[in-house]
Amino acid sequence: MMDTAVVTTDLDRLAERVEKAATLVLDLRAKLAQGESRQSELEVEKASLVTEKAELARRLDETTSQLQGNDPSSLVAEVAALKKEQREWNAERKDVATRVESLLRSWSASRRDTPPARVRGARSRGPSGTGRWIQPQTTTHAG
Repeated sequence: MMDTAVVTTDLDRLAERVEKAATLVLDLRAKLAQGESRQSELEVEKASLVTEKAELARRLDETTSQLQGNDPSSLVAEVAALKKEQREWNAERKDVATRVESLLRSWSASRRDTPPARVRGARSRGPSGTGRWIQPQTTTHAG
C-alpha cells in the first residue's frame, strides 16, 4: 500500500508540473502573439519613418539647391539692411505727412480769411431761403 501511496503522490506532483508547464506554454504563446503584433506595428512605423526621412531629405536638398550661392549670414545682413531702409522710409513718410498737414492748416486758415466764391449751378438759400437750385447760365455766341 505504501507503494501505491507513493506512486499516487508522485503522479499528483507530476500532474501539477504538467499543469504548470501547460500554463507556461499558454502564457508564452500569448506573449509570442503580443510580440509578433508589436513587431508588425514597429515595422509599419519604421516604414512610415523611412518615408518621412526620404521626404525630409528631399526637402533639404531642395532648400539647399535654392540657397546655393547664398550665404545665410549675408542673407541675414540683407534682411537687416532692408528693415533699416523700411524704418527710414516710414520716418520720411511721417515727415511728409506732417508737412502736408501743416500746409493744409495754413491753406485752410487763409481760406477762412477770404469770403467763399459762389459757384454757378450750386445750391443757394437765396433771400427766400427756399433752397432751390440755381440754373447754370448759358451764353450763346453769335458768329
